[in-house]
Amino acid sequence: MVTSNTEEAIETLVLGLDETIATIQKAISDFDSGQRLNIAIIALPYAGKSELVDEIVKMHPHEVTKIIFSSIINSKEEISLPDNSTKIMVFDNCHYLYMRKIGGFDVIKEFLNMILSSDERLCITTWNLHSWNYLEQVLDIGKYFPIQITIPPLNTADMEKFVLSVYEENEIQFVDDSDEKNT
Repeated sequence: MVTSNTEEAIETLVLGLDETIATIQKAISDFDSGQRLNIAIIALPYAGKSELVDEIVKMHPHEVTKIIFSSIINSKEEISLPDNSTKIMVFDNCHYLYMRKIGGFDVIKEFLNMILSSDERLCITTWNLHSWNYLEQVLDIGKYFPIQITIPPLNTADMEKFVLSVYEENEIQFVDDSDEKNT
């Protein structure tokens, strides 16, 4: 089997999260046994939240519906569950569900009520660490997600390895230009 450098990079990134994947798998197994514990995956940008949930989708292809929020959600109608949604719902980039302004929490409150009232579905969500910390203070969001997984940030060497892994050898190089002076 031939794999692309991008696939290898994702596999490398996800392989470092074996324990995290096991925690999510246990929550899915517990849900099948009648215990529902929604999951929040929390990390800095580019730390692997989306790659992690993509791995869960691959492991449960017929049981997962994934919804990606790619920009600010302005109305409650944009967060309704699809009619054919499965038992596991993945909501990626949930930090787009609110705005820090008057009335800016209406959508996220509706979203939290929706997942709280959805007993027949397990919800897995991803959050930007800074948004999560803010929402924890403002809305006590952690009470909606009994399982909270924080992905640690990549160190410089791992970030460099991850970025370079999608390129051919010597196609791109990092240059240390910190000693150069502006003229």
